[in-house]
Amino acid sequence: MMDTIFRVWSDSFEDGKPIPEGFAFAKPDPMGKEHTLPAGNRNPQIAWSNPPLGTKSLIVICEDNDVPADFSKANVEGETIPADAPRTSFIHWVLVDIVPEEPCIDAATLSKGISPRGKRGPACANGMRQGLNDYTDAFKGD
Repeated sequence: MMDTIFRVWSDSFEDGKPIPEGFAFAKPDPMGKEHTLPAGNRNPQIAWSNPPLGTKSLIVICEDNDVPADFSKANVEGETIPADAPRTSFIHWVLVDIVPEEPCIDAATLSKGISPRGKRGPACANGMRQGLNDYTDAFKGD
């Protein structure tokens, strides 16, 4: 019998583990001079199989539900955001019009590094479009 369960996965990171620096926005400064440094900020590989019959397109929404609600102390010398500070949801990535017949989105094909004032678009590879994320508001003064 053929597997008919719609599955989505990534080979770029392990479930429940920290996102590897190559795919993260920032990383700790190993020299301790800054709070964080820019990281790879590459899109992860995302794969799927068996989309429901009749699926016209897929959507990816990457949401982080453990982000500090107040960014005013982020990367400010002498300031620390406490571990018990209030948290909120943060949308990292929105991608629409994904062709369901394609088997995956390869790593680093849609994002490689940090782009001042955001990624180009909304149009991107293979007819897909990237939506607005929460970086615009969170870092508007940075």
